[in-house]
Amino acid sequence: SQKADALMANYGMAVNVSRLPWQATIAITFVIFPMVSEATFSEDVERTRLYIRQTMRYSMILVGAAVVVLVALPEPIFQILPKGYESGAIALLWLAPAYFSFSLFNIVNTLLMSSNRASLALLVGLITVVVAAVLYMQVLPMAEDPESLLRYAALATFVAFTTGLILGVAALWRAFGPPIPVLTLIRITAVITALVVAGRFLPEMSRIGSLVAAVGVGLAFLTALVVTGEFGAEDRERFMRIIGRRKS
Repeated sequence: SQKADALMANYGMAVNVSRLPWQATIAITFVIFPMVSEATFSEDVERTRLYIRQTMRYSMILVGAAVVVLVALPEPIFQILPKGYESGAIALLWLAPAYFSFSLFNIVNTLLMSSNRASLALLVGLITVVVAAVLYMQVLPMAEDPESLLRYAALATFVAFTTGLILGVAALWRAFGPPIPVLTLIRITAVITALVVAGRFLPEMSRIGSLVAAVGVGLAFLTALVVTGEFGAEDRERFMRIIGRRKS
């Protein structure tokens, strides 16, 4: 029982770390819900479509900036955390992208509900729960040791959340056209992939070195989006206006 408790503690720590990007999207749902609801009530399809695409794009950038750090540096991240949870890095490798999918899944379902498609959002959610339950029952018994159990549990979570995201995006696409700009998807995927690969070549670091590397990966992600043109002058101007409002 002590080994099981330790295993659950490591997995729980990985889950808590992976959920941090999702918590940043909660504020987005409160902002976008009334905007899309008003546009839908006014039968302004073009404005609704614009809100959806902008929301999905900025959500991918916001969540991606945090998730890329977790996926690129799973061991260094647990080096920063209190000692005793190191094996949680095995789960973090899949839980971080799982909660990337879950964060966008949460946004997508909010968009569906605010556009008068609550029953469709409920259906997507129920299918996701069923997929997760089936995967856990089928995959977890295949684990031969604690490490593989952590990995399989995280992988099953990733597949379930990503399935829900794909279904939700498909529902939005059918109603309003492509909800995610193709170039945005390509650029963010390419930047995350490059940084994750680069993270595998980093040597073992101290706690301070791990913290510096984590900040560096996050900044590299944002810099790459600026260089590739994904986060352009208009985006920076809009961001500065928001910062100015908050200061005032």
